[in-house]
Amino acid sequence: MTQRSITAADLYQFALLGGAQISPDGQRIAYTVTGIDHETYAYHTAIWLTTPTSQPGQERRFVARGGSPRWSPDGQTLAFVSDRAGEMPDPLHGESPADRDKRCGKGKPQIWLIPADGGEAYQLTFMRWGASTPTWSPDSTRLLFVAKTGDIPDMPEHNGEREPRVRRITRFGYRFNGAGYIYELQSHLFVVAATGGQPTQLTDGDWHDGHPTWSPDGQTIAFTTDRHDQRWLYPRGEVWLMDADGTRQRPLLAIDDHDFDAPAWSPDGMTIACLGGPQWGNGGHTDVYVVRPGQDGGATAAPRCLTTDHFQTFSDAIGGDMRNDHADPTPVWSPDGSEIYVIGNARGAGNVYALRVEDGALRAVTSGDHHVIAWSLDAAARNVALVIADVTQPGDLYVHRQEGGATNSGSAASTSRLTAMNAALLDALELATPEEFTFTGAEGWEIEGWILKPPHFDPTKRYPLLLEVHGGPNTAYGYTFAQEFQLLASRGYVVVYTNPRGSTSYGRAFGQAVSGIWGQADYEDVMAGVDAVIARGYVDPQRLGILGGSYGGFMTSWTIGHTNRFAAAITDRSYLDARSFFGTSDIGPWLSRENWGRPWWEDPERYRWHSPLTYVANIQTPLLIIHSDEDYRCPIEQAEQLFTALVYQGREVEMLRFEKQNHDLSRNGHPRLRVERLEAIVDWFARYLPTADHPASNLMANDERNHVTIGAPSPVE
Repeated sequence: MTQRSITAADLYQFALLGGAQISPDGQRIAYTVTGIDHETYAYHTAIWLTTPTSQPGQERRFVARGGSPRWSPDGQTLAFVSDRAGEMPDPLHGESPADRDKRCGKGKPQIWLIPADGGEAYQLTFMRWGASTPTWSPDSTRLLFVAKTGDIPDMPEHNGEREPRVRRITRFGYRFNGAGYIYELQSHLFVVAATGGQPTQLTDGDWHDGHPTWSPDGQTIAFTTDRHDQRWLYPRGEVWLMDADGTRQRPLLAIDDHDFDAPAWSPDGMTIACLGGPQWGNGGHTDVYVVRPGQDGGATAAPRCLTTDHFQTFSDAIGGDMRNDHADPTPVWSPDGSEIYVIGNARGAGNVYALRVEDGALRAVTSGDHHVIAWSLDAAARNVALVIADVTQPGDLYVHRQEGGATNSGSAASTSRLTAMNAALLDALELATPEEFTFTGAEGWEIEGWILKPPHFDPTKRYPLLLEVHGGPNTAYGYTFAQEFQLLASRGYVVVYTNPRGSTSYGRAFGQAVSGIWGQADYEDVMAGVDAVIARGYVDPQRLGILGGSYGGFMTSWTIGHTNRFAAAITDRSYLDARSFFGTSDIGPWLSRENWGRPWWEDPERYRWHSPLTYVANIQTPLLIIHSDEDYRCPIEQAEQLFTALVYQGREVEMLRFEKQNHDLSRNGHPRLRVERLEAIVDWFARYLPTADHPASNLMANDERNHVTIGAPSPVE
């Protein structure tokens, strides 16, 4: 079969799997498949069904429009979330149909139920702002869910246009990336009978509640909340308990400067497992804790950390550009309560692990250089349903069988692939497989990275190199699919991506090591990676490019402000000015406290020193700035400042502003704009770093400026 190079427009053809949910008896697996309609540029998610013994091609679509599948404990019903059109209730007395539709959340995501054996789905909730997170009671008669409460006044129309409104803002945390303005609505918990009827609101208040879970006897609910006094400036998770009717709400884990999430009851109802760690300075590292509730609901003792001595972070922090969601990190108990199953990341790989509750001993349930992006267990913990991605495919469904039982690690085990959803497309594409390498970074630290060589790579030639820098900084590159990397490699570039200090999945000390030193040892790490690849002899040291987003955009802009080694650069959704970021980002005060320790007016020199914008006069590298108008994480003013300063100096710079997009454009933004972004990246580097596969359309010759390192000022102590 003749293969071709991957293109940006191939985004429209990929099917992305997720949400793997195995039935309690282990006989069926529901999962989601998301695709893009090329004509309407709309994402569509459907729920598919298969069995653990099926072969690829035997799966079937079960729900045409829906996500978040959840089996009832008796296995008879599947709950899911969908914005599909349903039959609206009759209007209340004197209520117009339009007011009825608004009150009942027409067009909003709602919870639906469908018999496991098929049949007609029926709508269970009619919440004004929609509903999410369906959670079955142990007896399969009720469902907990999360829904927003509050009111956003409608503005009248004048001459066919909605009149502008005035927002009265009284606190920080009034808007959030991807969600917009959130200060008028709060997320709270509700319960509804599986047979339908009016839901009962269980929580209320000027805070957000979520992640509900039932005790095994169905009498108590554990949930997360954020009720401390500084919740809007410095959000943190607390675990609370309440009776099933919403009464006796009391804290279980509400510890100053600690963050907890994802509670899960043990089978005997005596212990709760959760994820968490210090609120400050944890380097993105997540641990697993257990705690025993007392009779009054409070903890009988301090929570016990099971993972203190383990290298893994027990969350999913591996980044790619094919999805914005991550694997559900909620712990799952073994039937006998002796083990806790968790997702974990180690050295860029994502797998499922089991922790022994008695002493925290860890065993790998799955292993390999891949990325588990969804998982669940059957009631006996014998079968694990998995969606696994790797460097050359964006994810398929697998089942892993623990033949000898959940805790018998010495028994025979097997893993079977159940789908091949992208097989035809992947077979047609000429993809590259990355080569893992390690090198010595700052202070003699070992740093890991990957090299993606062009197809038909010839080691006797010298290629241009593109360095990709990830965001975070507490995230990681790893063994997952990245269309952007494959696209650039297909155009004749050696693509290098590394995990410098600050990256997760290399232990807590490694993740913590970047806090408060952005632009120092982390900069030395990424540059050492470039030099290590150049030393291999197949890269032209005069033809280097750099690009990155968010913190990766910070590092890109910092780098070209401190060296002229790169012939071209792209900074994407970037953090550029620490002082203005404090007041404009949705996480400004939190990130500033985490890294700089105090607000900018108490230490203006530190903020100035750690801002790439400070060094804008040094930037000679041709720069493309990519940013989105509705990015509330790294607001558009960051890009505007950099662009204006470079234009003022007559430097080579262009800016792409993406309308109505947010910080996550590259992962889940408007599909056409995602394609245009990828094409713009390829074209920018073709202009300044042409290859035989992608010649320049407007080439500017390299000169000596690309090989001069600018002296950096001394770090702020």
